[in-house]
Amino acid sequence: MFIKSNTIPRSFTDFKLNLVVEFGTQVNPTEIHLQLAKTEKTPKETNIEYFYRMQRIASRINLEEEAEKFYIIKGLKEDRAVEMQLKSSKDIQDLKEEMNILDIQEKKNLTTNRPEFISSSPVLFSSAARPYIEKPTGLAATTSGFTTGCSNFPTSQRMQENKAV
Repeated sequence: MFIKSNTIPRSFTDFKLNLVVEFGTQVNPTEIHLQLAKTEKTPKETNIEYFYRMQRIASRINLEEEAEKFYIIKGLKEDRAVEMQLKSSKDIQDLKEEMNILDIQEKKNLTTNRPEFISSSPVLFSSAARPYIEKPTGLAATTSGFTTGCSNFPTSQRMQENKAV
């Protein structure tokens, strides 16, 4: 019916425009702005994943680049210094590169700030880390032929011994 009711388009662009006018969905720009304003980066996603998710939402309307940058930075919930650094980006591509650098820095901080219990904390695995003297308490359970001792639990007797030491 659509083809019979319209004149034959002279170019593909005209044909495409007719299709969009006839069958295209109407997008309310206000709804897109509200959605962008409410969208925040989740703890599970990287900055770049968040960046692309925001771009996907913004692409539904003709949004100015400055407004897109504003919404992306607003949803990050970063500290003031990072926010100022991102605001200084000259365009959306520069913002993307800055966010990629931020991802790399965060990943580096996660790997360098994690506790290295075995190599850097010998006290955790030495006798100095235990505040009591280990002596068998006589508590043991035999299950299926295996005996398990419960000597790691501090008893009142052990606490008395520790005070004496």
